[in-house]
Amino acid sequence: MGELILCRMPIAGSPYYIEEKGINIYSLEELSYYIANSTYLLTPAFMNRQLISWIGRELKEVKLEKELEELLDESTPLHIFCGHILESNGLLTPYEIRETVKKISELENKSEAECRKIRADSMRKNGHLTDSIYEYENLLDRKMELRIPIGLEGDIWHNLGSAYMGLFFFREAENCFRNAYEKNHRQQSLRALLMAFLVSKNEEGFQKEVDHFLVSPALVDEIRKTIKDEENREDLLASKDEILKEFEEDEKGRVQASDKTAKRLNDWKAEYIRQCRI
Repeated sequence: MGELILCRMPIAGSPYYIEEKGINIYSLEELSYYIANSTYLLTPAFMNRQLISWIGRELKEVKLEKELEELLDESTPLHIFCGHILESNGLLTPYEIRETVKKISELENKSEAECRKIRADSMRKNGHLTDSIYEYENLLDRKMELRIPIGLEGDIWHNLGSAYMGLFFFREAENCFRNAYEKNHRQQSLRALLMAFLVSKNEEGFQKEVDHFLVSPALVDEIRKTIKDEENREDLLASKDEILKEFEEDEKGRVQASDKTAKRLNDWKAEYIRQCRI
């Protein structure tokens, strides 16, 4: 599952297979870890007699099996069912259990598409940009199957563009923001589209979009000012000048970076790799 989990409770001889993630579960701790880290994938179908029977048969948790059967028979909401499992072992703290149950409760009335978008948004905000791009694109590929409303589709395109911007893929971001605005008609998507062109120094493309979408002169001026203010920030300029000064030329005319600059460049490289990891 990607991380080492210390299991203090019985280990199953035969695992429980979770199709949504393609993984085998061998203990209550692993099941709790899955619940806590896959809240956006959980649906009422997670509450089933196969899971309950496995808990009793393989983990010898007969009391918990009976309690979960009663919850299922009473049509208990998903968040309560999951909370009962989380409380049956010591993997999570009481605070972590409350927060996980709260997340599940908030998602219970949302569609699969909405839940997956929230999951992708969380990946993006936590810096897992490549993962989020895969999730957004998978959603868009399944838009007919999932019956995604056009407004939500536009929002998915917008956030996909934001992820591409984070990786400096400006052309891909421009296409995403254009699709977003054409579907959700949000001013935020239009602004992001125009800013993407300015950031990539594509003045011709910028003007083409301004003409196509009949953008007001006031908004054009505002966006240009925003970009210019960012470019003129003293800390950015100081950082740029500082880096340039730190490059040194040796006696053979070769340009080498100082130790300080090399460390900074390596830090940036590591951060970029972290954002791109799968």
